[in-house]
Amino acid sequence: MKQRIITGVVGILVAAFIINVGGAVFAAAVTILALIAWKEYAAAFLNIDLHVSPKLGFILVTALLGATYFCGLPGIVGTVMLGTLLLLLGSVFSFEKTGFQGAGISVAGFVYIGLAFSHLIMLRFFAPEIQIETIFGNFTRGEAFIWLMFIGTWASDSFAYFAGKAVGTTKLSEDISPNKTIEGFIGGLIGTTVVIFVIGHFFFGFHLYFMPLLGVILAIFGALGDLVESALKRHTGIKDSGNLIPGHGGVLDRFDSVLFNAPIVYYFALGFGV
Repeated sequence: MKQRIITGVVGILVAAFIINVGGAVFAAAVTILALIAWKEYAAAFLNIDLHVSPKLGFILVTALLGATYFCGLPGIVGTVMLGTLLLLLGSVFSFEKTGFQGAGISVAGFVYIGLAFSHLIMLRFFAPEIQIETIFGNFTRGEAFIWLMFIGTWASDSFAYFAGKAVGTTKLSEDISPNKTIEGFIGGLIGTTVVIFVIGHFFFGFHLYFMPLLGVILAIFGALGDLVESALKRHTGIKDSGNLIPGHGGVLDRFDSVLFNAPIVYYFALGFGV
Protein backbone atom coordinates (compact mmCIF):
# COMPACT_ATOMS: atom_id res chain seq x y z
CA MET A 1 0.00 0.00 0.00
CA LYS A 2 2.86 2.41 0.86
CA GLN A 3 4.51 1.85 -2.53
CA ARG A 4 1.13 2.29 -4.25
CA ILE A 5 0.54 5.64 -2.51
CA ILE A 6 4.05 6.95 -3.25
CA THR A 7 3.75 5.97 -6.91
CA GLY A 8 0.31 7.56 -7.07
CA VAL A 9 1.55 10.88 -5.67
CA VAL A 10 4.51 10.96 -8.07
CA GLY A 11 2.16 10.11 -10.93
CA ILE A 12 -0.19 12.97 -10.05
CA LEU A 13 2.69 15.46 -9.94
CA VAL A 14 4.00 14.30 -13.33
CA ALA A 15 0.48 14.40 -14.78
CA ALA A 16 -0.05 17.92 -13.45
CA PHE A 17 3.13 19.12 -15.12
CA ILE A 18 2.34 17.50 -18.47
CA ILE A 19 -1.28 18.71 -18.49
CA ASN A 20 -0.19 22.23 -17.60
CA VAL A 21 2.46 22.34 -20.33
CA GLY A 22 0.06 20.95 -22.94
CA GLY A 23 0.93 21.22 -26.63
CA ALA A 24 3.32 18.75 -28.21
CA VAL A 25 4.61 17.63 -24.79
CA PHE A 26 1.14 16.43 -23.77
CA ALA A 27 0.52 14.76 -27.14
CA ALA A 28 3.93 13.01 -26.99
CA ALA A 29 3.32 11.77 -23.43
CA VAL A 30 -0.09 10.36 -24.41
CA THR A 31 1.43 8.69 -27.47
CA ILE A 32 4.10 7.00 -25.34
CA LEU A 33 1.45 5.71 -22.93
CA ALA A 34 -0.65 4.43 -25.83
CA LEU A 35 2.30 2.57 -27.36
CA ILE A 36 3.12 0.92 -24.04
CA ALA A 37 -0.55 -0.04 -23.67
CA TRP A 38 -0.50 -1.55 -27.18
CA LYS A 39 2.62 -3.56 -26.33
CA GLU A 40 0.90 -4.88 -23.18
CA TYR A 41 -2.24 -5.72 -25.16
CA ALA A 42 -0.29 -7.67 -27.79
CA ALA A 43 1.73 -9.50 -25.12
CA ALA A 44 -1.43 -10.49 -23.25
CA PHE A 45 -2.90 -12.28 -26.28
CA LEU A 46 0.44 -13.81 -27.19
CA ASN A 47 0.18 -15.50 -23.78
CA ILE A 48 -2.63 -17.63 -25.23
CA ASP A 49 -0.93 -18.04 -28.63
CA LEU A 50 -3.00 -15.43 -30.44
CA HIS A 51 -0.79 -13.30 -32.66
CA VAL A 52 -1.67 -9.59 -32.62
CA SER A 53 0.22 -7.50 -35.21
CA PRO A 54 2.68 -5.80 -32.83
CA LYS A 55 4.80 -3.80 -35.28
CA LEU A 56 1.96 -2.67 -37.56
CA GLY A 57 -0.15 -1.80 -34.53
CA PHE A 58 2.75 0.21 -33.13
CA ILE A 59 2.93 2.23 -36.37
CA LEU A 60 -0.84 2.69 -36.62
CA VAL A 61 -1.32 3.83 -33.02
CA THR A 62 1.46 6.39 -33.52
CA ALA A 63 -0.15 7.54 -36.78
CA LEU A 64 -3.58 7.84 -35.16
CA LEU A 65 -2.38 9.97 -32.28
CA GLY A 66 -0.28 12.10 -34.64
CA ALA A 67 -3.33 12.58 -36.87
CA THR A 68 -5.36 13.57 -33.81
CA TYR A 69 -2.87 16.24 -32.79
CA PHE A 70 -2.19 17.68 -36.23
CA CYS A 71 -5.44 17.09 -38.15
CA GLY A 72 -8.24 16.58 -35.64
CA LEU A 73 -11.38 14.59 -36.45
CA PRO A 74 -10.82 14.17 -40.24
CA GLY A 75 -7.38 12.70 -39.55
CA ILE A 76 -8.83 10.34 -36.94
CA VAL A 77 -11.52 8.97 -39.26
CA GLY A 78 -9.09 8.41 -42.13
CA THR A 79 -6.44 6.76 -39.96
CA VAL A 80 -8.92 4.45 -38.23
CA MET A 81 -10.36 3.36 -41.57
CA LEU A 82 -6.95 2.76 -43.14
CA GLY A 83 -5.63 1.06 -40.00
CA THR A 84 -8.62 -1.27 -39.81
CA LEU A 85 -8.17 -2.37 -43.42
CA LEU A 86 -4.43 -2.95 -43.00
CA LEU A 87 -4.89 -4.96 -39.82
CA LEU A 88 -7.61 -7.11 -41.40
CA LEU A 89 -5.25 -7.85 -44.29
CA GLY A 90 -3.14 -9.68 -41.72
CA SER A 91 -5.68 -12.50 -42.05
CA VAL A 92 -4.67 -12.80 -45.73
CA PHE A 93 -0.92 -12.17 -45.84
CA SER A 94 -0.16 -13.82 -42.50
CA PHE A 95 -2.95 -16.38 -42.35
CA GLU A 96 -1.04 -19.20 -40.66
CA LYS A 97 0.46 -16.95 -38.00
CA THR A 98 -2.31 -14.40 -37.46
CA GLY A 99 -5.52 -15.78 -38.92
CA PHE A 100 -8.79 -13.90 -38.93
CA GLN A 101 -9.16 -14.15 -35.16
CA GLY A 102 -5.80 -12.50 -34.59
CA ALA A 103 -6.61 -9.83 -37.18
CA GLY A 104 -9.92 -9.11 -35.47
CA ILE A 105 -8.25 -8.84 -32.06
CA SER A 106 -5.70 -6.45 -33.60
CA VAL A 107 -8.50 -4.20 -34.89
CA ALA A 108 -10.24 -4.30 -31.52
CA GLY A 109 -7.03 -3.29 -29.73
CA PHE A 110 -6.28 -0.54 -32.24
CA VAL A 111 -9.73 0.99 -31.72
CA TYR A 112 -9.82 0.36 -27.95
CA ILE A 113 -6.40 1.85 -27.25
CA GLY A 114 -5.83 4.23 -30.15
CA LEU A 115 -9.22 5.94 -30.18
CA ALA A 116 -9.42 6.22 -26.40
CA PHE A 117 -6.01 7.89 -26.10
CA SER A 118 -6.80 10.12 -29.09
CA HIS A 119 -9.83 11.41 -27.17
CA LEU A 120 -7.51 12.21 -24.27
CA ILE A 121 -5.63 14.54 -26.63
CA MET A 122 -8.85 16.05 -27.98
CA LEU A 123 -10.13 16.62 -24.45
CA ARG A 124 -6.98 18.52 -23.44
CA PHE A 125 -7.29 20.84 -26.45
CA PHE A 126 -11.05 21.29 -26.20
CA ALA A 127 -12.18 24.96 -26.40
CA PRO A 128 -8.69 26.46 -25.76
CA GLU A 129 -10.02 29.99 -26.33
CA ILE A 130 -12.21 29.85 -23.19
CA GLN A 131 -10.36 30.72 -19.98
CA ILE A 132 -11.64 29.84 -16.51
CA GLU A 133 -10.33 31.92 -13.61
CA THR A 134 -9.53 30.02 -10.41
CA ILE A 135 -7.56 30.63 -7.24
CA PHE A 136 -4.69 28.66 -8.86
CA GLY A 137 -4.69 30.70 -12.04
CA ASN A 138 -6.44 30.37 -15.38
CA PHE A 139 -7.44 27.06 -16.92
CA THR A 140 -8.67 26.46 -20.45
CA ARG A 141 -11.98 24.64 -20.80
CA GLY A 142 -10.12 21.53 -21.93
CA GLU A 143 -7.74 21.64 -18.97
CA ALA A 144 -10.68 21.89 -16.58
CA PHE A 145 -12.44 18.91 -18.11
CA ILE A 146 -9.35 16.74 -18.25
CA TRP A 147 -8.75 17.42 -14.57
CA LEU A 148 -12.37 16.57 -13.78
CA MET A 149 -11.97 13.35 -15.74
CA PHE A 150 -8.80 12.30 -13.93
CA ILE A 151 -10.00 13.41 -10.48
CA GLY A 152 -13.34 11.66 -10.99
CA THR A 153 -11.61 8.46 -12.11
CA TRP A 154 -9.22 8.51 -9.15
CA ALA A 155 -12.05 9.32 -6.74
CA SER A 156 -14.17 6.47 -8.10
CA ASP A 157 -11.32 3.97 -7.65
CA SER A 158 -10.48 5.20 -4.15
CA PHE A 159 -14.02 5.43 -2.76
CA ALA A 160 -14.95 2.07 -4.29
CA TYR A 161 -11.85 0.46 -2.76
CA PHE A 162 -12.41 1.76 0.77
CA ALA A 163 -16.18 1.24 0.72
CA GLY A 164 -15.67 -2.29 -0.56
CA LYS A 165 -13.12 -3.01 2.16
CA ALA A 166 -15.42 -1.62 4.85
CA VAL A 167 -18.84 -3.02 3.97
CA GLY A 168 -18.51 -4.93 0.70
CA THR A 169 -20.16 -8.36 0.64
CA THR A 170 -22.15 -8.64 -2.61
CA LYS A 171 -19.99 -9.46 -5.63
CA LEU A 172 -20.32 -7.09 -8.58
CA SER A 173 -19.01 -9.54 -11.20
CA GLU A 174 -17.48 -12.56 -9.51
CA ASP A 175 -16.46 -14.36 -12.71
CA ILE A 176 -14.52 -11.35 -14.02
CA SER A 177 -13.32 -9.46 -10.93
CA PRO A 178 -14.08 -11.29 -7.66
CA ASN A 179 -12.72 -8.51 -5.42
CA LYS A 180 -15.20 -5.88 -6.62
CA THR A 181 -18.50 -5.49 -4.78
CA ILE A 182 -21.79 -3.70 -5.36
CA GLU A 183 -21.32 -1.86 -2.07
CA GLY A 184 -17.91 -0.66 -3.27
CA PHE A 185 -19.42 0.52 -6.55
CA ILE A 186 -22.13 2.46 -4.69
CA GLY A 187 -19.48 4.04 -2.47
CA GLY A 188 -17.51 5.03 -5.56
CA LEU A 189 -20.64 6.42 -7.20
CA ILE A 190 -21.57 8.59 -4.21
CA GLY A 191 -18.01 9.75 -3.54
CA THR A 192 -17.30 10.63 -7.16
CA THR A 193 -20.57 12.54 -7.53
CA VAL A 194 -19.81 14.67 -4.48
CA VAL A 195 -16.18 15.32 -5.48
CA ILE A 196 -17.05 16.31 -9.06
CA PHE A 197 -19.92 18.51 -7.89
CA VAL A 198 -17.69 20.38 -5.44
CA ILE A 199 -14.71 20.82 -7.77
CA GLY A 200 -16.70 21.33 -10.96
CA HIS A 201 -19.17 23.83 -9.57
CA PHE A 202 -17.30 25.69 -6.84
CA PHE A 203 -13.78 25.60 -8.29
CA PHE A 204 -14.33 25.72 -12.05
CA GLY A 205 -17.73 27.39 -11.98
CA PHE A 206 -19.58 24.85 -14.13
CA HIS A 207 -23.36 24.58 -14.00
CA LEU A 208 -24.89 23.35 -10.75
CA TYR A 209 -26.96 20.60 -12.37
CA PHE A 210 -24.43 19.22 -14.84
CA MET A 211 -21.68 18.34 -12.38
CA PRO A 212 -23.54 15.67 -10.34
CA LEU A 213 -24.52 14.09 -13.67
CA LEU A 214 -20.89 14.08 -14.77
CA GLY A 215 -19.90 12.49 -11.45
CA VAL A 216 -22.40 9.67 -11.94
CA ILE A 217 -21.22 9.12 -15.53
CA LEU A 218 -17.55 8.98 -14.48
CA ALA A 219 -18.25 6.45 -11.72
CA ILE A 220 -20.34 4.18 -13.97
CA PHE A 221 -18.11 4.22 -17.05
CA GLY A 222 -14.94 4.10 -14.97
CA ALA A 223 -16.18 0.90 -13.32
CA LEU A 224 -17.15 -0.55 -16.71
CA GLY A 225 -13.71 0.26 -18.12
CA ASP A 226 -12.11 -1.49 -15.17
CA LEU A 227 -14.28 -4.58 -15.75
CA VAL A 228 -13.43 -4.68 -19.45
CA GLU A 229 -9.72 -4.76 -18.70
CA SER A 230 -10.33 -7.38 -16.00
CA ALA A 231 -12.16 -9.48 -18.59
CA LEU A 232 -9.21 -9.11 -20.95
CA LYS A 233 -6.81 -10.29 -18.25
CA ARG A 234 -9.07 -13.17 -17.24
CA HIS A 235 -9.40 -14.27 -20.87
CA THR A 236 -5.64 -14.15 -21.51
CA GLY A 237 -4.68 -15.63 -18.14
CA ILE A 238 -2.51 -12.77 -16.85
CA LYS A 239 -2.55 -11.10 -13.43
CA ASP A 240 -1.33 -7.64 -14.50
CA SER A 241 -0.90 -6.12 -17.94
CA GLY A 242 2.69 -5.15 -17.03
CA ASN A 243 4.98 -4.02 -14.23
CA LEU A 244 5.93 -0.53 -15.43
CA ILE A 245 4.24 1.31 -12.57
CA PRO A 246 5.32 0.03 -9.12
CA GLY A 247 2.30 -1.05 -7.09
CA HIS A 248 -0.11 -0.42 -9.99
CA GLY A 249 0.90 -2.87 -12.72
CA GLY A 250 1.03 -1.73 -16.32
CA VAL A 251 -0.40 1.16 -18.30
CA LEU A 252 -3.59 -0.76 -19.12
CA ASP A 253 -4.03 -1.55 -15.42
CA ARG A 254 -3.69 2.11 -14.48
CA PHE A 255 -5.58 3.64 -17.41
CA ASP A 256 -8.38 1.07 -17.87
CA SER A 257 -11.02 3.45 -16.49
CA VAL A 258 -9.51 6.45 -18.27
CA LEU A 259 -9.88 4.63 -21.61
CA PHE A 260 -13.65 4.72 -21.08
CA ASN A 261 -13.93 8.04 -19.27
CA ALA A 262 -11.85 10.22 -21.62
CA PRO A 263 -14.19 9.77 -24.64
CA ILE A 264 -17.29 10.03 -22.44
CA VAL A 265 -16.16 13.32 -20.86
CA TYR A 266 -15.17 14.73 -24.26
CA TYR A 267 -18.64 14.13 -25.69
CA PHE A 268 -20.26 15.30 -22.45
CA ALA A 269 -18.40 18.61 -22.79
CA LEU A 270 -19.20 18.79 -26.49
CA GLY A 271 -22.86 17.93 -26.06
CA PHE A 272 -23.79 19.91 -22.97
CA GLY A 273 -21.54 22.89 -23.65
CA VAL A 274 -21.32 23.57 -19.92
